[in-house]
Formats: sequence, C-alpha cells, structure tokens
Amino acid sequence: MKLENNEIITLSDNKDYAVLKTIQYNENSYIYLMTISKPTQMFLVKEEIIGDEIVLNPVVDKDELNTVISLFEEEN
Repeated sequence: MKLENNEIITLSDNKDYAVLKTIQYNENSYIYLMTISKPTQMFLVKEEIIGDEIVLNPVVDKDELNTVISLFEEEN
C-alpha cells in the first residue's frame, strides 16, 4: 500500500495532512505533505514500507532535499 495524491492521512502528531504530490526518484517514493488546518505546514518526506506499515521519514539531507524539490518543480 502506497500513499496517493489527494489522500488525507493522520500522522503520529495527531494532525491531518493532505498528500499534495508523490514522485519516484532513485527507487524511492517522496511525498509532499501539507497540513489541512491552520497554521499551514508543509513537509517533504520519504516513504518506506516496512511489513504492512508505511513509515514517513523527513528529508533532512540538504543535497537530497534540493534535488527532490527541483524534481517536484519540474512536474508542475
């Protein structure tokens, strides 16, 4: 099971997020998330499937983040 665009998910912080866009790069799934309530926050995470569970890890490496953001911008 993978997350799809426009899906609403609840994370461990008990906030609801909209999946704005997903992209595949170097055999990884990257997901652009936005809170659906104010104050609006946006996050870029890498999806990992462990067993039947989806784990979302924030992208913190600066080079990886810049590369993936540019890929999202190219898609628009």
